[in-house]
Amino acid sequence: MSTYEITLNGKRVNISLKKKINITTWDEKIQRANGTDKESRILNLYLNEVQSKVYRVYEDFKKEEKPLTSQMVKARYLGEDRRHFSFQNLIDYHNEKRQHKLHKNTMGQNKTSQRYMTELFSEEFKVSDIPLAKLDYSFVIGFENFLRSHVPKSGQPKIGNNAAMKHIKRLRRMVTLAYRME
Repeated sequence: MSTYEITLNGKRVNISLKKKINITTWDEKIQRANGTDKESRILNLYLNEVQSKVYRVYEDFKKEEKPLTSQMVKARYLGEDRRHFSFQNLIDYHNEKRQHKLHKNTMGQNKTSQRYMTELFSEEFKVSDIPLAKLDYSFVIGFENFLRSHVPKSGQPKIGNNAAMKHIKRLRRMVTLAYRME
């Protein structure tokens, strides 16, 4: 089983590549297969690809000017450094951070918009929450269509154009907040 080693500032981590090769064709010094058979060539190409991806990850960290460890490079390479946030996480974060800055009536309007968004999830997608990565332009169009065709409870007026645009504007603010916070 082959592994790729990352060393940074004297600290070492290994990434299991889950590839196997005959021990007689492995050159320990150059960390490559020295055979000319198809299996050796494929493994060497794969190792070159891994090396270039790890180097790109390293360069990305350098551009971000953040403190850097070999474990951080490994985590980014494996995709483990990014948390997967959901829309409900965004709603909770938005309400928690903005409640002290906004008037209570404005917060009430935001919560109404958020309620419509979660109703869209349950009615259209049959789920209670979605990952933020799944939000796209079609979601915004779907939200607009949902608002325009929404049948309110008895005694409430139908959602008009201006109100629909306000709800979409609030959605945009929340998505922009998520985008800026990566």
